[in-house]
Amino acid sequence: MIAALHTQLIELEGLSTHLPLLTVRLLELANLHTNAAEFSTRLEAAEIAVARSEGVLYSVEEALNNVEGGWKVNMEGVERNVKRLDEL
Repeated sequence: MIAALHTQLIELEGLSTHLPLLTVRLLELANLHTNAAEFSTRLEAAEIAVARSEGVLYSVEEALNNVEGGWKVNMEGVERNVKRLDEL
């Protein structure tokens, strides 16, 4: 039993030199994962903001179309009134 443990210890000694590098790499990967999760959250927020902006833009476009239509109707009325005044 002691001989088996000694053999395993000798085999693991070579691996122990790699442990600091593996630890550093795992920390880097954890940071990368955290950054990716934060980016995903920011991207979702940006997509929501874009969707809201598109909705506002559509509303403004509708309002401008209504204003333009009203302006045309008003101009036609003004032109009719001016024409009537000219006929008097």
